[in-house]
Amino acid sequence: MKEISKSNIFKLSITSSVLLFLSILYGQKLWSMFWLIFGCLEIGIIIFFIIVLISSLSFWNSKKTLCDKKYIPFCICLISLVMIIMLPLTWMRHRTNFFINESKYEEAVKYIRSKELNNAQLVVLPKQYEYLSDGKVLVINSQNKRAVLFYTFRGIPDGFGGFLKIDKQQNIDSLYNSQNYTIRNIGNNWYHISGE
Repeated sequence: MKEISKSNIFKLSITSSVLLFLSILYGQKLWSMFWLIFGCLEIGIIIFFIIVLISSLSFWNSKKTLCDKKYIPFCICLISLVMIIMLPLTWMRHRTNFFINESKYEEAVKYIRSKELNNAQLVVLPKQYEYLSDGKVLVINSQNKRAVLFYTFRGIPDGFGGFLKIDKQQNIDSLYNSQNYTIRNIGNNWYHISGE
């Protein structure tokens, strides 16, 4: 009997699962930067995964193949598909990116708050902070409300997501109604907010 880990279908199932997982994990960011190129690449990865999934199913049902545990390549594809559907991959990517760059977010907030701004307005970030948002942040600066929103997503015509920094004495509910938005407390007066 041949060992399953040496078969080509086993290697293809791992490769296609990892490619699909990574393309979904980083998909939103890449779509916004290289939408046409990434769109074609994403379609190719999905087709490759489907072909490997079907091939691994036929490999499992094949009577000619002399391998132990012929079901493993199909299970690898199936488990990766379930993980992609069940895990909040976009939230995981945003959270990881935030914790890696938290000090840069704090620096950008200090820079923005050093400027005299009134009411709510979009502010263009300097080059060294552009990657933290889409190049612009929403600054709310009125009598009892002060906040800076770094966008992770801006929909057209509505919907957005991002990281919100508020003052210590401020309550998040005074800025955004939690019935219309999903709000997650990250800590240190930072929130992840998304909604329509």
